[in-house]
Amino acid sequence: MRTIRLKAVVCLSFVLCCKVISQTPQPQAHLVVLLAAKMLDVKAGKEISNPVVVVDGQRIKEVGTGIPVPAGAKVIDLGGATLMPGLVDAHTHLLQNYDFALGGDDNNMVLTVAQMSPAERALLGAKTGREDLEAGITTVRDVGNSGVNGDVALRNAINRGWVSGPRILACTRALSAAGGQFGHLQHAAQGLVEQEYVPIATVDEARQAVQQAFYDGADCIKVIVNTGTRVVSLEEMKAIVEEAHRVHKKVAAHAIGNDATRIAAVAGVDSIEHAYVVPDDVLQDDGGEEDFSGADVLSGGDVFRFLPCQCDG
Repeated sequence: MRTIRLKAVVCLSFVLCCKVISQTPQPQAHLVVLLAAKMLDVKAGKEISNPVVVVDGQRIKEVGTGIPVPAGAKVIDLGGATLMPGLVDAHTHLLQNYDFALGGDDNNMVLTVAQMSPAERALLGAKTGREDLEAGITTVRDVGNSGVNGDVALRNAINRGWVSGPRILACTRALSAAGGQFGHLQHAAQGLVEQEYVPIATVDEARQAVQQAFYDGADCIKVIVNTGTRVVSLEEMKAIVEEAHRVHKKVAAHAIGNDATRIAAVAGVDSIEHAYVVPDDVLQDDGGEEDFSGADVLSGGDVFRFLPCQCDG
């Protein structure tokens, strides 16, 4: 079997074993063999009994049954555990504080941005990232609500080994129409918006925002197509998609309702988030005059059509 990234997980016990592997000198070029009772083969859709997983450094070298244990390898017998590939969460907000006792989105967003310092949000992200990893989620697409590039900082800290967490595909601040996803704010408080969003009002601003996001370290682009009557125009959306696709990056669009989902689909986004109300023809690529690009649609956590990773990583 060809080499793949080391991201197989057996709940918390396997994650902790991997941590031990990385911190303990290995006898043969960091060669480790994992033994378990079963393994879930997601491609074949079946369980494999008595699997053997050969790990070379940070990569899985071989997986199967009846594989001989290489001489000198460190053997970790996980007993009755079941191995499985790491899970992918395609829509997270690791640096967003949400307390249901405070009400809905508006209250929580204002309090998060106004009361939590960037350092507090970074520590919150480290906590939630570790919780995801321990739950078996090894890759996330973090789609905004991370302050000014907090998701990029968390991604980099995980990659450098400073904190434990999943691989992160970061979007930086989401692009939006005026006000982002905030409710009504007094003029003096409207400066909070740019700590969480990049408001755009023209095609040129849309292109500049995409370029700035990639300069800041974004792996993909998130756009809030509509919040109430504030809607990003089709021309602006097309510019965003064109600018991102020009450098082979993908665009996720928060869109709710007929008009916003149609704008997102016609513009050629790669995924539509939420889409609680969406026209049937937007869900279909019927080859008609309007090209809906086959965007993947995520609605309320239910996936109609979804590829394992929405962004280049």
